[in-house]
Amino acid sequence: MNGSGPGEGGLWGNSSINSAGAVNGMVGVQGKSNGANKSVSVSDGIRGINGNGASGLASGNIQGTGNQDGSASSFVGANAGYPQTGVGVGSAGESKATNGTPSMLSIDDKGALLNGTGIGANGTNMVNGRVTGQSSSVNGNTFMGLTNMGNSGNSTILAKGGGAGPSSALTNANLQLVGPNGVPQTESIRGSVDATGDNTNVSSLSQLVNTNGVQSLFNNQQSDVQSKGAAQSSASNNAVLKRKKRNEEEILKFERERKARSAEENNSLRQLLEKNGNEQIVAYI
Repeated sequence: MNGSGPGEGGLWGNSSINSAGAVNGMVGVQGKSNGANKSVSVSDGIRGINGNGASGLASGNIQGTGNQDGSASSFVGANAGYPQTGVGVGSAGESKATNGTPSMLSIDDKGALLNGTGIGANGTNMVNGRVTGQSSSVNGNTFMGLTNMGNSGNSTILAKGGGAGPSSALTNANLQLVGPNGVPQTESIRGSVDATGDNTNVSSLSQLVNTNGVQSLFNNQQSDVQSKGAAQSSASNNAVLKRKKRNEEEILKFERERKARSAEENNSLRQLLEKNGNEQIVAYI
């Protein structure tokens, strides 16, 4: 765990074994930082010593710049044993600035499950935003959960600013999840907006969601211009969804096996994330 600026961090973990010899373990690490310029980097992992020998690894990284106090935090949790091995990583932050100083925020989270023969389920979740104007702010949050039965993730980045003179905002989000069946899914979204005039306001919002293979994305860019003379505003956005095809029978077989498991199988990872209690973790597997 590393960071810059005033902050705090914590570690915790527990393990148990039952009469049947099943081993369970959970570990978590969290880092927080505050200030105009701040960064947080945390990484964590766990290895199960039961029959499957699965390992889970994840890292969270967040950086922000501005000239006003903001916050940054990242949490990584890992679970091994019955009913399954999994990792969860979530990050959240805010950057703010005044007097024409730009605000910037970036998050880069990664996670992977190692199944003894190589990398199984894995993913990356990245967002970044930049805004200029008399006053400006960027807010972002990410979450990603990986298990040997399925993956989920989401991300949001919002950049807004304005005041006297021109202003602009740019947001990007990218989410890639590779399931235990080896099928990769990629979502990419980008938005930008610019405005010139006596008084301007801009905002750009980009969001991505993947819940066990169901993908969605959202883009919204807005501008407002008030000027006695020449004024101009423009906005653009694009979005891409990709899913690599695979043998249909193999996919159907995997989906039937996954759905046959009860919802109780996700309790261990869910409890791990709920114990953290961070607001940025907004979706569960």
